[in-house]
Amino acid sequence: MLKRIAALLLLQSSAVYALTFEHQDWEMACDNTHTCRMAGYQVHDDAPASILITYSAGKEAKASAKVKILDAPPQASLWISGQPQGLLEFKHDQAVLSKAQLDKILTQARRLEPIEVRQGQQRWRVSTQGLTAVLLKNDEYQQRVGTASALLAKGKQTLRQVRAAQAMPHYRITDYVRGKAQHYALNTAHAKRIVSGLKKSTSEDDCPLLWQHSDQETQKLTIYPINAQQVLVQVPCWQAAYNAGLGMWLMRHDLKQLQQVVTYSASSFSEGQIFARHKGRGLGDCERVEEWAFTGQRFTQTYQAADLQCKGFIGGAWSLPTWVSRVSH
Repeated sequence: MLKRIAALLLLQSSAVYALTFEHQDWEMACDNTHTCRMAGYQVHDDAPASILITYSAGKEAKASAKVKILDAPPQASLWISGQPQGLLEFKHDQAVLSKAQLDKILTQARRLEPIEVRQGQQRWRVSTQGLTAVLLKNDEYQQRVGTASALLAKGKQTLRQVRAAQAMPHYRITDYVRGKAQHYALNTAHAKRIVSGLKKSTSEDDCPLLWQHSDQETQKLTIYPINAQQVLVQVPCWQAAYNAGLGMWLMRHDLKQLQQVVTYSASSFSEGQIFARHKGRGLGDCERVEEWAFTGQRFTQTYQAADLQCKGFIGGAWSLPTWVSRVSH
């Protein structure tokens, strides 16, 4: 049954930096380096099982694949279209597929028969419903359609058209000096003055708890020193069934000038970095993750990932980022 087809292109100047796409039992994400990751999951209510296909951009890149099952045995066999395709060696519930095994999956993609992992009487099945859609989307995004490097839409066109890989950005945490955080109950005069200033640049839709007073005695406003000139102000913004969001405002040290609204959905701050992690449902088997780093004067987003399908893997089966970088101190 068709669940959802969703595609989002994030554009910056004329270059495509990120893509997310979901169709039936498969989803994919391509990041700012133009690397794409395609993940497929188990059939219906079968035991959790997933395959991840990773393909970097560029003419010389080669696709790779891994399989993941919960409580995996040390060794199992891979079956495709009812035929054995060799052994899988599992470590930490994951096994790397050989080139021959991945090639077999790609050549059989249109047959719509589940991919099986077998060990004795145990069976784990990964659906192929949606596989051709994500393979084609990858070929389009990386501009491989009609070339020998395409995963599905192969042809004899020149490889010169293939999208080039982009270098991963490197961000350095600079001008950050660790200091002691200060905490104030929201019903104190000092906290009220700060909140009053924050309201001038914040809508109630973005941070409803700024306008709600029922928990002021227990809710805290926190001020993290960043350096001698700047501080980070943290205030609870929203609360849901299994998620919460903290607002993060970068301000001048005297709290009289707002310099940056970083996010209204943070989870924590540590060592010059802001982290956000939110569940897609209570079980926590799908998540959205974001990170920011203080790079001198302001915070810069350094990571973003989300898995759209909630399939029984706590924390998500794989990391499917749309923005990646290297962060150092």
